[in-house]
Amino acid sequence: MGETISLVDTRAQPGWFRSQRLKLCFVMLFALPLAVLFFQDFAVHRPQAGWQLKSGRVTRREMAKTALGIKRPLLSVRIDGTDQSVQASLASNAINDLPERVTFYYSGDPAREVFLQEETNPLGIGLFLLLGPLFAWWLIGRFMQSSAPHSSSKP
Repeated sequence: MGETISLVDTRAQPGWFRSQRLKLCFVMLFALPLAVLFFQDFAVHRPQAGWQLKSGRVTRREMAKTALGIKRPLLSVRIDGTDQSVQASLASNAINDLPERVTFYYSGDPAREVFLQEETNPLGIGLFLLLGPLFAWWLIGRFMQSSAPHSSSKP
């Protein structure tokens, strides 16, 4: 008489959740290193105190290989009011989506790469790649706990 009737068959769920966690582990093998790369990109391009907000005109768009052999879009931008040019290496294939006029924080060193204000912020992508799989891991764990059969200690 003290038995609870459930409309959901909980015997099949723990195995399903385990298989989902295995898939999630595979996703995390790729997501976490990518998150680290995006965090590193944010740290390198973060404007520091004393940098000025400048604008300029894109003079060249090309695909260039990085030190690791990965192709990335590279822009050359001529700073307004000067004859100096700076380089901006983009994180995605948005090379043709950017307007001709761009803004960026400039350190005063034309050899240092700049981060365009029109680019997607790598911090947001890094946080999504880090927190998304961790949240899914936690959520699956919560469902596994709630679907586990509970033992009753009634006399």
